[in-house]
Amino acid sequence: VVAAFQDNANYIRVYAPTNEFISTRSNQFSEVFVISPAGNKSSIQEKELFIHRLSDQLSVRLDRKSKEESILSSLNPFHQDLADTLLISANSSLRNTFYYNKNSPVFGFDLTWLENRNKVFLTSGFETRIQRSRILNIRWNINRAVLASLNFENGDQINQSEFFLNRSYSIYSNGTEPKLSFQPGNNFRLIASYKYGDKKNTTGDIKERAISNRFMMEMKYTAINSGNITAKASVININYNASDDSFLAYEMLEGFKNGKNLTWGVAMQRTLNNSIQLSLTYDGRKLQDSPIVHTGGVQFRAFF
Repeated sequence: VVAAFQDNANYIRVYAPTNEFISTRSNQFSEVFVISPAGNKSSIQEKELFIHRLSDQLSVRLDRKSKEESILSSLNPFHQDLADTLLISANSSLRNTFYYNKNSPVFGFDLTWLENRNKVFLTSGFETRIQRSRILNIRWNINRAVLASLNFENGDQINQSEFFLNRSYSIYSNGTEPKLSFQPGNNFRLIASYKYGDKKNTTGDIKERAISNRFMMEMKYTAINSGNITAKASVININYNASDDSFLAYEMLEGFKNGKNLTWGVAMQRTLNNSIQLSLTYDGRKLQDSPIVHTGGVQFRAFF
């Protein structure tokens, strides 16, 4: 399981080389398709027709590796439904975003639909992951200093494993996040947000469900030609109807615990001269019924 917090990671994945090889056929396909009725028209011309406010972008990426597949079949990038005996791995990514007033500095929204599929053959059998999301983002610049945004997200997360039965699940989720940003000038910005999330596992007998409420505050101050400092804090309350000591719970709770969770952090970036940059980071968290964890880091960058 990929650790939600870096200090929780107890293992690393190491790929061991072998002298056993198999012959495979690979097929990769990627395409981006954009519809923009406004073309290169100016913002004044865009306001003349409603259709000039609309645009759409579709991106497709397909990647497949197979063995003992016929040449004609392997040349078709859209042939993803292969028999398990032929398939080594298959990945597909589809993303479509519809924009309204994409370039407007005052108001606009976008609607995104995406689907990612991954199927890979491991020594323990096939493991399949499917993730679908429907996302609506709305933004409104109330004035030069205040920006309001609203995010709605609905999705499905499906995992199937032939060997690890406890890693097979189907999670249906809904989420809403209103956000308010205050930026009176170029040096200071303050963000406040609230996020509501509802996740349900539709497989098994327990029907696990996690309802979360997250409150977040973030502040950023920038000194021109000198550096910046960012501070943030979050309170996450989660109501989970099952034991949180399982693979599924770790996935649904995103590494947090059932109950009240706190996270905070400070990051500072300082430019010492034209070629050296110093970064300091500190993160802390207090999960329900767990001790406080502090994590810090320092980084030097030299530009030649």
